[in-house]
Amino acid sequence: MNYLTPEKRQEQKAVAWAEIRDSKRLGQVLYAKSVGIITLKDKEVLQLDYHGITGYLAKDKISNYTYRGLQHLLGKEFEFVVENYENEDKELFVANRTKALEITKKKFWANVEKDQKFNAFIDGNDGYRLFLNVEGVEVILNKAEVSHSFVTEDLRLLFEIGELLPVQIIDFEKPTEEKPNGSLIVSTKALLKDPWETVEDDYQVNGTYIATVHNFHDQHGIFFTLRSGLIARSNFPSFGKPSMFQKGMEHNVRIRSIDLKNRKMSVVVIIPRNKTGMNSTKGRALQ
Repeated sequence: MNYLTPEKRQEQKAVAWAEIRDSKRLGQVLYAKSVGIITLKDKEVLQLDYHGITGYLAKDKISNYTYRGLQHLLGKEFEFVVENYENEDKELFVANRTKALEITKKKFWANVEKDQKFNAFIDGNDGYRLFLNVEGVEVILNKAEVSHSFVTEDLRLLFEIGELLPVQIIDFEKPTEEKPNGSLIVSTKALLKDPWETVEDDYQVNGTYIATVHNFHDQHGIFFTLRSGLIARSNFPSFGKPSMFQKGMEHNVRIRSIDLKNRKMSVVVIIPRNKTGMNSTKGRALQ
C-alpha cells in the first residue's frame, strides 16, 4: 500500500469532493467499493468508500433486480451517481446506482456493436440461468452459453452474485418505440476455445495435471479448471480442509474418467502427505 502524506491525503479528498459535487450536479458516473453493510431507517444499506469518503447505497437503489440479501455484494465495486451529500461535519454522500445504470445504458445502446466484449455483473443465479447486467442492460444468460462443458446442473455452485463475468455480444436490437427495452444476446462460451475438441490429445485417464480451484461445495465437491479451460469435478476429501481449496489455488489432480458424449470429466486430488500433516512424502489421492 502506498503511503500518503497528510497533505496528499487532504489533496486527494478535495479532488474526491469536487467529483462528488459534479456527480450530483451533472450526473457524472463514479465508482466505489462496498466496504460494509448497515441498517438505516430499517433498511439494508451498502456502505461505500470513495477515496476515504463514506457513502451509502440503499438496497432499492442498487438495480431493478430484487436482491434477497447484500452479503454477496460486499467488497464489490459499483457505479453510482450522487443524490445528496454533506461535507460539513459528517462528510458523507448518498449514492444511486440505478440512475448510473440508466446513464451507462444510453451510452451502451449508442455505441454497441457485435463481438464487443464486456464484464457483466451477475445480479442473480437460479441454478439454470445467470441474470446479468451489461452496462445497465439486463440480460439472461442460459447455461448453454456459459461454458463448453459442465459437470453440474446447478450454476449456483460455480458463480456468485456480484461476480463479474466476461461476455461477448452475439446479437442485439436497439430500443425502439415498439420495443423500448431492445434485446441483447451475449455469450461467455464464445470467448473460450472449446477444450473438448482436443481433449483426447491433451489428457489421459490416470494422467496427473495441474488444475486451479474454481469453486467448492461441501456436498457437491470441488470444481477445478484445467489449463485448457475445461472444468472437472472431484469429490470433497474426507480429511481435507476447506482452507486447502480456496478459489484460485493450484493442485495436482489425476483424471479418473473422461465422458466425451456428455462432456464431463472427473478427477481426484493428489496432495503430498506432508501437506496433510503426515510424515511420508508420498502423495495421497483424495477420493
